[in-house]
Amino acid sequence: MSKLLFMRPLLDLLSRDKDCRRAAALFLRALAVLIGVSGVISLFLNAGSLFESRPSTVFSRLGSPSPTWQVTLVGGIGLVMFILILYLVIHVLLIRANDIRCAPEGEFTFIPLMAVIFKLIGEIYAGIVIVASVAVCLMVWISSDSYPLSTLRQLFDVSPFIPGAKLISDGGVFVMGLNLIIGGVITAGVALLLFHYLAESAVAITKIVENTKATHRVVGKMPQLGIGGDAEDGENTYDLSPPPIRSANAASYCPICKSEYREGFSQCNSCQVELTPYDAAVHRLP
Repeated sequence: MSKLLFMRPLLDLLSRDKDCRRAAALFLRALAVLIGVSGVISLFLNAGSLFESRPSTVFSRLGSPSPTWQVTLVGGIGLVMFILILYLVIHVLLIRANDIRCAPEGEFTFIPLMAVIFKLIGEIYAGIVIVASVAVCLMVWISSDSYPLSTLRQLFDVSPFIPGAKLISDGGVFVMGLNLIIGGVITAGVALLLFHYLAESAVAITKIVENTKATHRVVGKMPQLGIGGDAEDGENTYDLSPPPIRSANAASYCPICKSEYREGFSQCNSCQVELTPYDAAVHRLP
């Protein structure tokens, strides 16, 4: 009967930081492979239709055919755009999967994981927006000889996907193309900053909590370490000044217990606080 109750092992798996990170990294890599295979299959099945002499699907919406060279060129731009976006998405997924897999273990599991996911979303969206805005801009300029500006605005309306394209005043075909590029860069930049801000905010929250817990541990250990003394007002005071250097290899010291550490250490083994480096000019290190 206990073998049928699989939820307990699953919940235990989610609570283990290392296993959870490994599963998340594996999921992102599998997603990258799935997207790559699907993209190649779609490219193989539909690439030929982009270069047919008849009007493409995009131009057929206008009710009149376009010159063959325009259809071919627009199809080529669309093909390049698709390949670039496919490569970008796969590459970012693999990079962030490796970041998750190699991240150091900590007290929190999902907050650091979500920080990487926030960065992943922002980077993929920003990359797609920039590639798409440049590609659509070239399509607009190529099609300007065959269709009026009002028709092009209706045909290549990407404002739902690139809101920044509406920030610049309308103009001629050339200005419309620049509008797409500049609006795409603005949208991509804002999205990238926003998602990276969310990621760093999540990391900052974990740092604040970890530092607060470390401070409580240190304060609790101070009486056992014999640190501090009675001040005139009856409160405990603690000497945080650097100790005299006792070893020629000393590179840092613990501000609480005054233990010295050589280069390569970043945290006191006893107090669990960050070490303070010696100032070579002040302490006359050899």
